[in-house]
Amino acid sequence: NCYYTQFPANNLTAKKNNGNKKKAQLITSTEEAFKQLRRVSDEHLTVNDHALDCHEAARALFPHVIQPLQKYFKSTNQQSSHTMDSIIKHLTTTIMYGMAPKAFLEKYLSFIPLLQNFPPFPAEENWS
Repeated sequence: NCYYTQFPANNLTAKKNNGNKKKAQLITSTEEAFKQLRRVSDEHLTVNDHALDCHEAARALFPHVIQPLQKYFKSTNQQSSHTMDSIIKHLTTTIMYGMAPKAFLEKYLSFIPLLQNFPPFPAEENWS
């Protein structure tokens, strides 16, 4: 009804707010999943004295992280940039080195898309 809501700038603002909301949800759910992993890992160590396999831990953590991650990808147009296997591999590496949840997310939150259909650089020129 309002005249100003019909301008594209307001739509961009709404998309940005939605993106920030998705980002906050992603950070929260990832931190919770990592806390849960630490609890399970601590309990597992006291029972068996064996560390959890990093790949198994990543596979267990993946379902808790993937839904908010996919929603964030969709809100930032990154859905075609990351495969499930690459996410699990990155999650495995993060767990293996004992990194924080934000270290895992940094790859996706600071994502800069590659330029596609960009003309190649011209051949080197001789300046002499």
